[in-house]
Amino acid sequence: MSVAGALTHKGVHHTFQGCPASGGWSHSSSSDLVHWTDHGRGVHIHNETYMGMASHSEPCAGFVAVDDNGTVCAGYRQCGSSHGTTGLNPKAQPQDVPMELRCAKDENLTQW
Repeated sequence: MSVAGALTHKGVHHTFQGCPASGGWSHSSSSDLVHWTDHGRGVHIHNETYMGMASHSEPCAGFVAVDDNGTVCAGYRQCGSSHGTTGLNPKAQPQDVPMELRCAKDENLTQW
């Protein structure tokens, strides 16, 4: 397990750890960096079929950041996907799966 992303949002520290076997990133938060709350799986498997891409596996390495509107978003590549978007780039290889982006739907960063 490795840290996939971490940030401090509205005074709360959040870490997201890559857990391929669980189908997503584990999410924990803390207000003091000593006591942590486990929120279970946050960013998780999401089937995407844009422009011929077929991604239906767990999120791998990526990042977590805040956009210009203050919304927390996670960008990642899915670990096991091997059907990329050759429709966008004819020279792309089938394994060239683009980075996916999911934004939090709540302030606790538990709904994506």
